[in-house]
Formats: sequence, C-alpha cells, structure tokens
Amino acid sequence: MSTIVNEAGIALMAILLVATLPIVTLASLVRLLHSILSNPGDWGGAIRQEVKILIRRTLTSVAVVVALGSVWGYWKDAQRRAGCEPDARDSEHSPDGSYLARYCYFRNTIVLRLYDKEGKRLLAERTYRDTSGLPVSLYWKERALMYAEEQELGGISLPPTFLDRAMTQLP
Repeated sequence: MSTIVNEAGIALMAILLVATLPIVTLASLVRLLHSILSNPGDWGGAIRQEVKILIRRTLTSVAVVVALGSVWGYWKDAQRRAGCEPDARDSEHSPDGSYLARYCYFRNTIVLRLYDKEGKRLLAERTYRDTSGLPVSLYWKERALMYAEEQELGGISLPPTFLDRAMTQLP
C-alpha cells in the first residue's frame, strides 16, 4: 500500500476515534447521572457498574474503528492489485520451470504474483513497497522465491503455503 493510503487510513481511524470516544463518554456520563439520581442510597454500586459499562463501550468502539480501518486499508490495497493490467506486467520463470512470477509497478509499490507453470492459476501474491527505484530482482531458491523489499528480503515459500493459496481467493 502506498504511503498516502496508509496515512489516509490512519488519519481516518484517528478522526473516527476522536469523534466516537467523546460520544461514548457523554452517553456513559448521562447514564451515570441517571443511575445516581434514581438510586440516591447506592452511589458506589452505581458508579462501579457504570464504569464497567464505560470501559466495555470504549473498548468496543476502539475495536470497531480499528476493524473498519483495517477493512478500508485492505479494500484500497485490493483496488491497487486489481489495476495490474496484463500489458503492464513483467514475467520471470523459475529455473526449473514449475512456477511463473509476474510483477507490476505502481510508483513505489510492487505487486508480485506467483503462478503455476502455465501462468493460469494464482498461487501466492505479495504487495510491497520498494523506494530504491531499481527494477525488481527475484531470487529463486530451492524452497523459496525471494524478493528485495526495501532493505530486507521478503519471500514466498515454494510450494506456497495454504494461507498463501487461500489469500489469493480474496479480492
């Protein structure tokens, strides 16, 4: 995912949290006042109960906002991967000919896809950033496909794991 998309996703999550948490707090405060005024003799129990409710609502709100932010980020990444047109791809076969790797460039983002030897069935996919400006370098090992990801090497195990194959079924 690009830096702009990451920053927009983080900013969106922060804005939602800043907007949601005061509403949750205000609703809990109103509920606390109602409980105190309804039961004038048992303030301690009412406060304890309302604090538990406030904590539960706050954690739920944070979890929902983080989940929405993650889904939004995945959706933006899926849109980027869908834009990888066949004519914009470069290809490279494994030394033994059993796999085909195709990759697309989107500024500093690279979409790397691993296919079977005919190039028909997608086996694994990676989207990563590389700001070096150098062309993609793939390193075929006996049990892995390695690629330069910033200053480190990323990899796809060969044959691809069940998780890799399952993730290719998602958009």
